[in-house]
Amino acid sequence: MKARVAKWILRRSGFELVGSTPEAEHTVMVASPHTSNWDFPIALLIGWALELNMRWLGKKEMFPPVIGALWRKLGGIPVDRSSASSMVDDLSNMFV
Repeated sequence: MKARVAKWILRRSGFELVGSTPEAEHTVMVASPHTSNWDFPIALLIGWALELNMRWLGKKEMFPPVIGALWRKLGGIPVDRSSASSMVDDLSNMFV
Protein backbone atom coordinates (compact mmCIF):
# COMPACT_ATOMS: atom_id res chain seq x y z
CA MET A 1 0.00 0.00 0.00
CA LYS A 2 2.84 2.40 0.90
CA ALA A 3 4.44 1.79 -2.52
CA ARG A 4 1.20 2.57 -4.36
CA VAL A 5 0.64 5.78 -2.42
CA ALA A 6 4.26 6.88 -2.96
CA LYS A 7 4.02 6.18 -6.72
CA TRP A 8 0.78 8.15 -6.90
CA ILE A 9 2.29 11.14 -5.07
CA LEU A 10 5.38 11.07 -7.30
CA ARG A 11 3.25 10.91 -10.48
CA ARG A 12 1.03 13.76 -9.28
CA SER A 13 4.19 15.77 -8.56
CA GLY A 14 5.50 15.28 -12.09
CA PHE A 15 8.08 12.57 -11.38
CA GLU A 16 8.44 9.43 -13.46
CA LEU A 17 10.41 6.43 -12.22
CA VAL A 18 12.32 4.84 -15.10
CA GLY A 19 14.30 1.60 -15.05
CA SER A 20 14.46 -1.06 -12.37
CA THR A 21 16.18 -1.62 -9.07
CA PRO A 22 19.50 -3.49 -9.10
CA GLU A 23 19.46 -7.20 -8.34
CA ALA A 24 22.15 -6.76 -5.68
CA GLU A 25 22.04 -7.63 -2.00
CA HIS A 26 23.33 -4.18 -0.95
CA THR A 27 23.06 -0.93 -2.85
CA VAL A 28 23.62 2.75 -2.17
CA MET A 29 21.37 5.58 -3.31
CA VAL A 30 22.78 9.09 -3.15
CA ALA A 31 20.40 12.06 -3.03
CA SER A 32 22.73 14.95 -3.65
CA PRO A 33 23.40 17.84 -3.87
CA HIS A 34 20.86 19.16 -1.43
CA THR A 35 19.52 22.03 -3.49
CA SER A 36 16.08 22.00 -1.94
CA ASN A 37 14.29 20.98 1.24
CA TRP A 38 12.25 18.68 -1.02
CA ASP A 39 15.26 16.38 -1.63
CA PHE A 40 14.59 14.42 1.56
CA PRO A 41 10.84 13.71 1.15
CA ILE A 42 11.31 12.95 -2.56
CA ALA A 43 14.11 10.47 -1.78
CA LEU A 44 11.88 8.79 0.83
CA LEU A 45 9.00 8.57 -1.64
CA ILE A 46 11.27 7.03 -4.28
CA GLY A 47 12.52 4.46 -1.76
CA TRP A 48 8.97 3.56 -0.76
CA ALA A 49 7.79 3.42 -4.39
CA LEU A 50 10.61 1.01 -5.24
CA GLU A 51 9.97 -0.94 -2.01
CA LEU A 52 13.55 -0.46 -0.84
CA ASN A 53 14.69 -1.00 2.73
CA MET A 54 16.24 2.45 2.91
CA ARG A 55 18.53 3.82 5.58
CA TRP A 56 19.72 7.42 5.51
CA LEU A 57 22.11 9.64 7.42
CA GLY A 58 21.26 12.83 9.25
CA LYS A 59 23.16 15.02 11.66
CA LYS A 60 22.48 14.04 15.27
CA GLU A 61 20.72 17.36 15.91
CA MET A 62 17.86 16.14 13.68
CA PHE A 63 17.08 13.39 16.20
CA PRO A 64 15.67 14.99 19.38
CA PRO A 65 13.49 12.65 21.51
CA VAL A 66 10.07 12.85 19.83
CA ILE A 67 10.82 13.55 16.17
CA GLY A 68 14.00 11.46 16.43
CA ALA A 69 11.90 8.34 17.01
CA LEU A 70 9.98 9.07 13.79
CA TRP A 71 13.20 9.65 11.83
CA ARG A 72 14.62 6.33 13.09
CA LYS A 73 11.37 4.56 12.15
CA LEU A 74 11.77 6.03 8.65
CA GLY A 75 15.32 4.64 8.43
CA GLY A 76 17.32 7.51 9.87
CA ILE A 77 20.78 7.03 11.32
CA PRO A 78 22.05 9.92 13.48
CA VAL A 79 25.62 10.98 12.75
CA ASP A 80 27.86 12.89 15.16
CA ARG A 81 29.89 14.94 12.72
CA SER A 82 32.24 16.11 15.46
CA SER A 83 33.28 12.54 16.31
CA ALA A 84 36.78 11.42 15.38
CA SER A 85 35.64 7.87 14.54
CA SER A 86 35.65 6.63 10.98
CA MET A 87 32.05 6.96 9.84
CA VAL A 88 32.71 5.09 6.59
CA ASP A 89 34.08 2.06 8.47
CA ASP A 90 31.22 2.16 10.99
CA LEU A 91 28.61 2.30 8.22
CA SER A 92 30.18 -0.45 6.14
CA ASN A 93 30.11 -2.71 9.22
CA MET A 94 26.40 -1.97 9.70
CA PHE A 95 25.50 -3.15 6.21
CA VAL A 96 27.67 -6.26 5.94
